[in-house]
Amino acid sequence: MYGRLVQRCKNSTDCDFLYDSELCYECIDTHKSFKCLYSERLQECVDVLFSFDMRNCQNCILCTNGRNLNYCIENKQYNKIEFEKKKTEILSSQKNIEEAKENYIKIRDRALVKYASATKCNNTTGDYMYNCHDGVMVFDASDTKNCSYVADVDKIIDCYDCNNTYTGAERCYNVMGNLSSNNNMCTIYPMYCNDVQYSDSCYHCQSCFGCVGINKKNYYILNKEYSKEQYQKIKEEIVEQLKSDGLYGDFFPPELSLFGYNETLAHEYFPLSKEEALKRGFRWQEKTTGTYGKETIKEKDMPKTIGEVSEDILNEILVCKDCKKNFRITKSELDFYKRMNLPLPHKDFECRHQDRMKKRNPRKLWHRSCMCDLKTHQHGAEKCENEFKTSYSPDRTEKVYCEQCYQQEVS
Repeated sequence: MYGRLVQRCKNSTDCDFLYDSELCYECIDTHKSFKCLYSERLQECVDVLFSFDMRNCQNCILCTNGRNLNYCIENKQYNKIEFEKKKTEILSSQKNIEEAKENYIKIRDRALVKYASATKCNNTTGDYMYNCHDGVMVFDASDTKNCSYVADVDKIIDCYDCNNTYTGAERCYNVMGNLSSNNNMCTIYPMYCNDVQYSDSCYHCQSCFGCVGINKKNYYILNKEYSKEQYQKIKEEIVEQLKSDGLYGDFFPPELSLFGYNETLAHEYFPLSKEEALKRGFRWQEKTTGTYGKETIKEKDMPKTIGEVSEDILNEILVCKDCKKNFRITKSELDFYKRMNLPLPHKDFECRHQDRMKKRNPRKLWHRSCMCDLKTHQHGAEKCENEFKTSYSPDRTEKVYCEQCYQQEVS
C-alpha cells in the first residue's frame, strides 16, 4: 500500500523502490529484506530500523555502512535484551519515533557513500543501477545494455530517452510506459508492440502510426487500417512532412498533457515554479484535488500508540499535519500497523511519499573527485585522484568515495 515501484513484495506499506521484500515500512531502495522500518539502501536485511546502507544485517538500529551486523545500535554491539528494549522504546509512541528520525538524519549525513548506488555495472553513469552496461544518465535501472537517458527501466537493450520501460524492450526511442515492445518511437504505453510511432495505449500491435487505444492491429494510421503497401507510402509521406517541420523524433508537446506540471512525477525530480512551467508550455494546477476541513479528529488529538486505537478509527476523518488535507485509515492499513506495532501516521499518503522522495538523490550528475585521504588505502599518503560522475552535489555533507576506496573501507 502507498508505494512507488514496489516489485515482487508482500505486506509492505509506505515504501518506494522496494524489491523482493516483506513486512517493510517507510523503506527506500531496499532489496530482499524482511520486517525493516524507516531505512534506506538495505540488501538482505532482517529487523533493521532507522539505518542506511546495510547489507546482510539483522537486528540493527541507527546504523550506517553495516555489513553482517547483528544486535547493533549506532554500529555498536549490544546483547539481545538491550536491543529489544531499545526497539520497544522507540516504537512505543509517535514522539519517540520522531526523535529517532531526527537522530537518523544526523547519522545518515555522516555516513560514507559510494559515488553511485551501482552494483555489477560497467561503463555507465547514473544512480540506483544494477547490472547495467554501457550507458549515460541511467537511473533506477536494472539489467540494461547500451541504454542512455533512461529511468525506471528493467531488462532493456539499445534504448534511448525512455521511462518506465520493462521486460525485453529493445531499440526504443522517446518512449514512456513500454512493456516487451521493440522498435517503437515517440509513443506512450505500447504493450507488446513492434514498430509503433506517435501512438498512445496500443496493445499487441505492429506497424502503427498515430493510433490510440487499439488492440491486435497491424498497418494502422490514425486508427484506420491500410494494406502494407499503402501503410508504408502514407507513413513515409507523414514522416517527411514532420522532418520538414523539424518535429520528427520529438516527443508529444507539453500542451497535449492532461495534467498540470505540479501534479506529475516530473515535478518531483525536476521542480519548476509556476512561471517556469508555463513558460515551457506546461499546464499548472492551481489547487490540488482533495478534501479539507472535514476532519473529525484534530492532529493533536491523534492516539499516541497503536494500542490506544480501536476499529472505530476506520469511521474517523483525519487531517495531515503538513498539507491539512483530510485522509482516512483503511482496514488493511490498520491491520498492518497493529501487526507491526506502529502508531498511526500523522500525514496523508502523498506527504509521506514526498518525504521519502526527498531522501533520494536527484536525477542529475556532477563531476567530482574522491574525498578519501586515508593513508591505508591503495593511493597511500596522497589523496585519492579518482574522478567520477555522481548524483551527490558538491554542497552535500556526505563523504563521497570512489568504488575502490568505498570497498576498502566498508566491505
